[in-house]
Amino acid sequence: MSKGAVILAVVAVALADKLAPVPLPVAILHSQQVNPDEFGAHSSDFEAENGIKFQFAGNEGVGGGSNMAGSWRYTWLHLNYTWLHLSYTWLHLSYTYLHLSYTWLHLSYACLHLST
Repeated sequence: MSKGAVILAVVAVALADKLAPVPLPVAILHSQQVNPDEFGAHSSDFEAENGIKFQFAGNEGVGGGSNMAGSWRYTWLHLNYTWLHLSYTWLHLSYTYLHLSYTWLHLSYACLHLST
């Protein structure tokens, strides 16, 4: 029975190593929410470190419901690519032969902006 428990523990540790890592949480940089007042006015402003940002404000409609206007943004792809960086040291002197920093692709795409 103890051999079975040891084998089971070893297998469990080996399988746990193969599992996908848990992604790190995304920090919230700014979050402010104003709940509806007696006239139905409300707003929200939110920004996270991964590029998601949205803002909206609204009020209660005459016939009920809510009239809102706002915008949101999400950074879809941002690549920073250094092509070649060489550093050459000769006799305690630091000499950079070639240093090229090149942004291969930087795409910031606003998917939707609504305003009424």
